[in-house]
Amino acid sequence: TMSHVQQLHQRWQNLLRNDSAGSTEEADSVLTELRNQLKSVEWDLEDLTQTIAVVESNPVKFHLSSQDIDIRKDFVVQIRSDVKVIRNEMGSAWSKVEEQSRKSLLGNQRRATDKYTRLDMEIEQRNDQFIQDQHQHQQMMMNVQDDQLERVGASVN
Repeated sequence: TMSHVQQLHQRWQNLLRNDSAGSTEEADSVLTELRNQLKSVEWDLEDLTQTIAVVESNPVKFHLSSQDIDIRKDFVVQIRSDVKVIRNEMGSAWSKVEEQSRKSLLGNQRRATDKYTRLDMEIEQRNDQFIQDQHQHQQMMMNVQDDQLERVGASVN
């Protein structure tokens, strides 16, 4: 069972390195299977631990030396350690995935903000241009009116 867990773990790590959408779904599926297999291994380890405790209480009955019992204990400790390493890697990788998702979302938010900022700037530029055009138009009208007033004034004299 532990060899199957290690294969699943390796497959899951490979899928995490691949960024395609299909691999994300497959990675989730493999992760679920990996979690289930890890639970199964942990239950098996609990059963082995209990069995070792029973054997330790009466080693003569089971025809096992203390060295045989120690070998079995070491095996359980090693497998528990392997399971812990895999769980830690899963947690670490999951944290990285969440961080990347957050960064991606923030990046999208920045792009959206940039998009709206650009829109605001464009509107502001158009508004400034309109004001300048209106100011020029008013200035031209005042110049025309000044010319007309001068002509009126010249004709009255």
